[in-house]
Amino acid sequence: MIRILIFAVSLLSFLNVKAAPVVEGEKQASAPKITLIAPGENDVLQIGKAIHFDMDLDDEILLQSYRVEIHDNFDGHSHTQANEGSPFPSIFDKTWELQGVKKRNIHHHGIVIPADAKEGIYHLRIWCTNANGEQSTVIRTVHLSKGPGTQYHHH
Repeated sequence: MIRILIFAVSLLSFLNVKAAPVVEGEKQASAPKITLIAPGENDVLQIGKAIHFDMDLDDEILLQSYRVEIHDNFDGHSHTQANEGSPFPSIFDKTWELQGVKKRNIHHHGIVIPADAKEGIYHLRIWCTNANGEQSTVIRTVHLSKGPGTQYHHH
């Protein structure tokens, strides 16, 4: 049995196979879960104003960070693996650190739509990364308008 284990370790070293990092003392985690509450699909966001942003993040190990990015969808593109790395002009892009927690409700009004943004259809993308580097993404289509945006009431 020990010979088989030594052989397997030697073979992996020879093949230069690298395992994903694991937080010490914990099992390997799957990607974090993102539950985006607001804004909703096809919500209207008012240009020049802060948006209502609310989501729950959950991970088996530890959350590391989340990123919010908003870019135009004037060309009607979709987000597939084929164009995942393609650059899209962003009007907002910020990352927040979340070290040391497994669950977090994120609720803030710190995302402001720039006053010079053009009206139209945009994608709001959220990435969440855990301590093992695994990542989840949620994409919502939103509409930017100079008029009033979708209203949310606090409970």
